[in-house]
Amino acid sequence: MTASPLYPTNSNNSSNNNSNSLYSENGLSSKSQSNGKDNSAIIPVVIDTEAQSVYAPQQRGLKAKTTALSQELSTLRSNIEYRINQLQGLIEKEGAAAERAELINLITSRMREFLSVESICQTVVEDARAALQSDRVVVYRFDPSWKGTITAESVDPQWPSAIGAEIADPCFADRYVEFYQKGRVKATPNIYEAGLTDCHIAQLEPFAVQANLVAPILVKTADNPTGYLYGLFIAHQCSQPRVWVEAEIEFFRQLATQIGYAIDQALLLQKQQSITRQAQQLNYINAQIRKSFEVEEILATAVEETRAALASDRVLVYEFDPNWKGTVIAESVDSKWPTALGALIDDPCFAQRYIQPYLRGRVAATENIFEAGLTECYLNQLAPFGVKANLVAPILVNRKLMGLLIAHQCSAPRAWTELEIDLMQKVAVQLGYALDQAYLLEQQQATAKKARLLNEITTQFRNSYSPEEVFDLLVEETRDALKADRVIIYQFSPDWEGKVVAESVESKWPIILGKQIADPCFAKSYVKPYFRGRVSTVEDFQDSGHAECYAQMLEPWGVKANIVAPIIAETKLHGLLIVHQCSGPRKWSESDINFTKQLAIQVGLALDQALLLQKQQDAAEQARRLNIISSRIRESLNYNDILSTAVEETKETLGVDRVVVNQFNPNWTGTIVAESVNAELTKTIGLPVDDFCLAENYIKPYYRGRVKVVNDVHAGELSECQVGQMETYEVKAMVVAPIIAKQKLHGLLIVHQCSETRQWKSHEIELVRQIAIQIGYALDQAFLLEEQRAATQQARVLSQISSRIRESLNSEQIFRTTVEESLSLMQADRVVVYRFDENWEGEISHEAVKPGWLKIIEMETDVPCFPAEYVESYRKGRIQVTENIATAQLSHCHKEQLQKWQVQANIVAPIVVNQKLYGLLGVHECSHPRQWTAAEVEAFKQVALQVGYALEQAQLLTQIQQASQFAEAARIQQQQEKEQLQEQIEAFLSDIEESFNGDLTVRARVSEGVMGTVADFFNATIESLQRLVLQVQSGANVVTSTAVGSEQDIQQLSNDALRQAEAINNALNQIQIMANSIRAVAENAQSAQTKVRSASEILRQGDAAMNDTVESILSIQKTVYITARKVKNLGEASTKISRVVNLINEFANQTHILALNASVESTRVAEDGQGFATVATEVRTLAEQSAGATQEIEQIVEEIQAETNEVVRAMKVGLKRVMMGTQLVKETRQTLTELVEVSHSIRELVEQIADSSNQQAQTSGELSETIKEVAGIARSTSEQSLQVANSFTRLLNVAGELQTGVSQFKVESNIGNS
Repeated sequence: MTASPLYPTNSNNSSNNNSNSLYSENGLSSKSQSNGKDNSAIIPVVIDTEAQSVYAPQQRGLKAKTTALSQELSTLRSNIEYRINQLQGLIEKEGAAAERAELINLITSRMREFLSVESICQTVVEDARAALQSDRVVVYRFDPSWKGTITAESVDPQWPSAIGAEIADPCFADRYVEFYQKGRVKATPNIYEAGLTDCHIAQLEPFAVQANLVAPILVKTADNPTGYLYGLFIAHQCSQPRVWVEAEIEFFRQLATQIGYAIDQALLLQKQQSITRQAQQLNYINAQIRKSFEVEEILATAVEETRAALASDRVLVYEFDPNWKGTVIAESVDSKWPTALGALIDDPCFAQRYIQPYLRGRVAATENIFEAGLTECYLNQLAPFGVKANLVAPILVNRKLMGLLIAHQCSAPRAWTELEIDLMQKVAVQLGYALDQAYLLEQQQATAKKARLLNEITTQFRNSYSPEEVFDLLVEETRDALKADRVIIYQFSPDWEGKVVAESVESKWPIILGKQIADPCFAKSYVKPYFRGRVSTVEDFQDSGHAECYAQMLEPWGVKANIVAPIIAETKLHGLLIVHQCSGPRKWSESDINFTKQLAIQVGLALDQALLLQKQQDAAEQARRLNIISSRIRESLNYNDILSTAVEETKETLGVDRVVVNQFNPNWTGTIVAESVNAELTKTIGLPVDDFCLAENYIKPYYRGRVKVVNDVHAGELSECQVGQMETYEVKAMVVAPIIAKQKLHGLLIVHQCSETRQWKSHEIELVRQIAIQIGYALDQAFLLEEQRAATQQARVLSQISSRIRESLNSEQIFRTTVEESLSLMQADRVVVYRFDENWEGEISHEAVKPGWLKIIEMETDVPCFPAEYVESYRKGRIQVTENIATAQLSHCHKEQLQKWQVQANIVAPIVVNQKLYGLLGVHECSHPRQWTAAEVEAFKQVALQVGYALEQAQLLTQIQQASQFAEAARIQQQQEKEQLQEQIEAFLSDIEESFNGDLTVRARVSEGVMGTVADFFNATIESLQRLVLQVQSGANVVTSTAVGSEQDIQQLSNDALRQAEAINNALNQIQIMANSIRAVAENAQSAQTKVRSASEILRQGDAAMNDTVESILSIQKTVYITARKVKNLGEASTKISRVVNLINEFANQTHILALNASVESTRVAEDGQGFATVATEVRTLAEQSAGATQEIEQIVEEIQAETNEVVRAMKVGLKRVMMGTQLVKETRQTLTELVEVSHSIRELVEQIADSSNQQAQTSGELSETIKEVAGIARSTSEQSLQVANSFTRLLNVAGELQTGVSQFKVESNIGNS
């Protein structure tokens, strides 16, 4: 086999297994390219662990380090050489893979040069066969039934051709479609050993196939973004079996994918071209249709151009009549086929089965009418016209199905394409739009004339205050516009008979102006439809089906057809506008009907305008009168004056015979309380009114504002008893309006007409209603004034009662005053106080009762019926109001108890003290049930509240007296304790007098009390101070010895730091050399785009330099770490000194606090505590001296710590930077290791290597800078070591001063030894 991109020439890749390794897990991968930076790296280098031992702290000799570095470099050199060989082999393999990728790109570019599917497929089979060196490559395309045809082939001349062969695999759809749809590629080395079925082998043997490779061709569409199975891409080996390697399979799969993309692009282009052509055809047809506004020309153009676009045998337009039968009204047909123009076609099933689908835009495509399942009758209708296939689209005009646009194929059956169906549908839509415009234009021309006439008539109506003046002009112009024989206006009377009030008629027809016309059927059958706006049209009375009497009524006037439109005025059917055609029947157009309807509407609006004007005048007069009446009613707030004024003014305004006000009692009987009546009529003032039907039938309607109007009391609207009452007072008609006061039905305002019946007008009714409302407002004001006066009086009385209750703080006197004053306030028969115990049981404790009624407190005081569940509600302020005990919803026990006490009505209010239910205050009405007013309830509630406040005040006074006694006893006890404390302070001062001179061996006597605690604390403080002084002495000695012992170590550390700096400088020079090498690598990597093999040497140099850098950085890291540990130990020693100083400072603070406490106590005891104050001053002075010495020591130690911490921080920073440098170098080494991974194409590989080299150069530069920083840190470390040595010298001096200061204190020797 000759060399090709699929078969590398290198000896390492000669076998199939080596070829497979190109696509194994260590082969081509795109993951390393995903993040846009170089992730490749050299394989990690193994470091000899024994060589690292040279870095042990105890082996610091330069010779040992040199020997270890030499061993390590030798090991690294061996590893690098091995890895370079591996990398060289991989690069050669990648070169072959890149050539294959280049080949795929080349084939793909050649495919994309063609725009037809056939050319694409032919190009790819030829290129693929050449690349695979196989015997045949074909493209096999599926049909919808998963059978297929070989549509493209490239085959060696010695083998049979398969082009055009149709192959049907019965098992394919069930077994293989799903797998190929998922992208499966099937490689068969030997068809006789692959387990294929006999039928499958039989299909392959005619083409001498022994091995094959099959990949799916998936084409993506908008409906199927994942791709549908277009066909198969197949390679055949005919000469012998063949083991397909992984590289060949992957190559073939990628080619199949590219074929899918190319076919997708070609099909999309073809579709777009077809759509463009269709759009051009549609635009042309639409332009031709829109050239004329004549319906016949539009239809003729549409069928002619559509037949040309579809290349069909016939195109026609079929128009429906109202019964869904139809006629062919336009046709374009090939001369060799019969014409269908004018043919009548009746499909009995059309209306039921097809109207709705066609209205929704359905387009029916029939490829073969004899195989479409059509009915026999439908086939018989199409047979005379030679139809074999048809395409039917609906024509919608004004959103109605006007007809069908139909294309016929007569020569043979025809499979209509989607684009042809879409074109037919769009042409039908455009045809509908064109017909819409044509019909609309005709209507607009007819409507324009009618609109001008309508505007003129409307203007005439608006300029006239009497519509009747315009009626003559209206009927005349209407008849002229409609070309009718007669137009009349017919006006109704209340009994639905009518009269012709306006007429325009042709001279040869009879005149009916002024005639009375009575239609006995009208009221029953036509009033409601006409009122709802119905317009009636009759095209021919002989076929209209009207009643015989109606035809006979119209016969004398010669009416053959008519239009009747209602005239609605004031929301009533005022009359009719009627158009007559007498010469013969007439088919009225829609515009005729609408014109007549609009005229009738204008007549109604004109009548409404005139009536509205009259109403406005009446309303203005009514408003004026109502304002006058309201003003006179409001002149007084006296109840009787208000009603008298109201009835007088109402009678005068309405001109009626009588006006009365009927005031209701609680049981809805009434009394005439105000009246204004003519002198000759019976007076009703003061008479009772008892209407048994009122409460049951009228109270709620009256309360909701109903006004009852009776035009004639004998017309049947009233009951017999009500009619009898009206006759007694000579009433013939009346209006009744409710008077609402305080949101209750207070009474009725009644207007009587006694002389005759009366048709009350709407504005009169509204006036009565408004007057009744004004009376209610005036009564509300009067009642409110009366209530305000009563409330003022009640508040005054309540204030007096509250004052009397508060006069005493004795609870018994409070309760007696409460019941007596409440009895007078409430004007009741009894007032009691009921007090609770802890178990919510109680008794009547106080009572005030009128003479003649039982005294409960003398009978019994226990009340056994109080329910416990009421406690919480009473505590929250519940007021129990009972107007009638007999009808109230009370328990049997409770009701029996109240009846026993002669109670018929009561109010119960809670007495709450400190938010607790103390008892109940009750008022009893014993003589009769009582309707308690809201003011009475509120007043009683306030009395109960005042009782609670008075009791709270009494309890508060008692608590204040008890607190005063307790405070006096506490004051006496404090005085005694103060005197005792002064004696203890004097004894304490005498005990500790020597301690002021520095003697820490003195002790104070411990006694009971406050000073015993102070003495005990003082003794503890002295002992702690002794131990502190000893500890300071010991700490100073330790500091001295530590400083002396560490001086040599610090000096040694400084010398080591200097040597370390020199070593780092040497390493820096080596790293600079390495950086120069890496920059050379980067330059060479840029030129490696044309010379791949040169990358091996650059990678070797980078690997060696990076590993040297790693080991150098590790050595620096260990040295810096050791130095950091030593400086940290120094910091810990200074921290110990700081803790000792803090301890001294703490005891000084405690001594200072003790002195302050003593000073405070001396201040409290005034002059007698002067000695104690002296002691406190001396103790404070001692504490301040100790604190000063401590602060001085602390300052020195802090300076040492600060300098030591600076060294520690500097070493930490250096260590951290060394760690960062180490990590950066390790990451760089890892990056170089991953460089072994190769990419899919050599172009990408070379670019990756170039990028990696650039990054290495950058990293080496950064490393060089890092090592420079390390060198600087090392120099800084040396300088800081010298500073530490100086700091220890200063520390020795401070320790000496500390020993001198502490020696001033006198201490016991055994304290330091304990």
